[in-house]
Amino acid sequence: MSDLKEIIINVKNFGAKGDGITDDTVTIQNAVNTSSREGGTIHFPSGTYMVNALTSIILKSNLRLLLDKNATIKAINNGSTAYSIFRIENISNVCIEDGTIIGDKATHTGNTGEWGRCFYILGSSNITLKNLTIKDAWGDCITIGGDVINEKIIIDNCIIDNARRNGITVAHAKNVDIKNTVVKNTSGTAPTAGIDIEPDMGDYVGNIIISNCYVHNNLGNGIIVAFDAQKVNITNVFAYSNGGAGIAVDGNETRRGKEVIIQNCHAYDNTRGVYLEYAVDTHIINCHAHHNLTDGIQDVFGIGNTIESNNSNYNTSNGISLLSTIRSTVLTNMVYGNFLHGIRVAGGVINTETSILNNKTIANATQNISLTNMSYGLVSGNYVRKGMGTSVSKTGINFIASVTNTMLMNNDCYDGGSDIGISTGGSNTMNGGNRNKDGTFTTNPN
Repeated sequence: MSDLKEIIINVKNFGAKGDGITDDTVTIQNAVNTSSREGGTIHFPSGTYMVNALTSIILKSNLRLLLDKNATIKAINNGSTAYSIFRIENISNVCIEDGTIIGDKATHTGNTGEWGRCFYILGSSNITLKNLTIKDAWGDCITIGGDVINEKIIIDNCIIDNARRNGITVAHAKNVDIKNTVVKNTSGTAPTAGIDIEPDMGDYVGNIIISNCYVHNNLGNGIIVAFDAQKVNITNVFAYSNGGAGIAVDGNETRRGKEVIIQNCHAYDNTRGVYLEYAVDTHIINCHAHHNLTDGIQDVFGIGNTIESNNSNYNTSNGISLLSTIRSTVLTNMVYGNFLHGIRVAGGVINTETSILNNKTIANATQNISLTNMSYGLVSGNYVRKGMGTSVSKTGINFIASVTNTMLMNNDCYDGGSDIGISTGGSNTMNGGNRNKDGTFTTNPN
């Protein structure tokens, strides 16, 4: 926003009251229209400015709105299925900073619809929302969508709270940067995600960065990357206490999220920690998934995904699950203390070309590594221990008849399970160089 001229307009000079009673929509719009001719800043002193969100404040290019930290812009109660306090359409170079923006979720007079927004960004570029508290939208607090693609959208150091649909929806955009932001308490109507990266059919969403954010207590997923979204980087995010997954990449057979990187994230106290379904070429690396109600990390119907160097522990079901995947790699993870299995390969469709390499699996309650419905796989270099005390694995590595054409090589299962170190079955499998429960190296179960 450095290209904006330093012309400062006080919105009260145009007649805005900021008394929490008067409808200030027209006076704010007049200030916007005047400022847009020259560019510059509109200042909102302390107060509560009531806005008719059915009319909206229509922003213009080359404009900065600077709210006092005690300034609030609030939607006047309505019963409409759709509204937007601010409409940012086909413009560029806008920055809105500080203060609070409030919808009418608690006092909305209707009970249908999901499109009441605090900010609706359409076909625009170089838009920054910074240091704002945005809350109580009847739909999304922020929607980035429309028929024309948005570009270079920044959401920085904001608090997004108590939306009814999603905290943030990104539906048609590239080069979006969401950082240093808290997104919490979304509930009311599906999807109820904190952040939903989800293109409409035929639209593009890509080159999205989500970093240094906290997403928590959302009824749905904390963060979801859905359908055809691609090239999304999720870094240093804490996702916890969400009703769905902490972080999810979701889709179907024909519309798959792809090229997503999830790194250095913490996912805990969710239904699932990190969840992939129909994801392609997604990389989960250096994350910590723990104390989730089902699996720490789960990949379903994925293609070419990598789960690397993560900690997955004390989850109610499995540490890491692969279900009906193709070319999945599970590499150098620490998986311990999960209440069912450490690493599980299963599903209704055979997993093919699966690699389970150089992981440490310790004290997972049933089996440290459980392998079923798997073909043309490689299980090698894993360190498997039963653990001590009440958290003791019964089996180190369990290989059953539905595993075919798979190599089990150079795994260390010394004291790998209280009952069995390595239990092998299947057909056309190669079993060699593995250290069994009693310390011997043999191809026979022990």
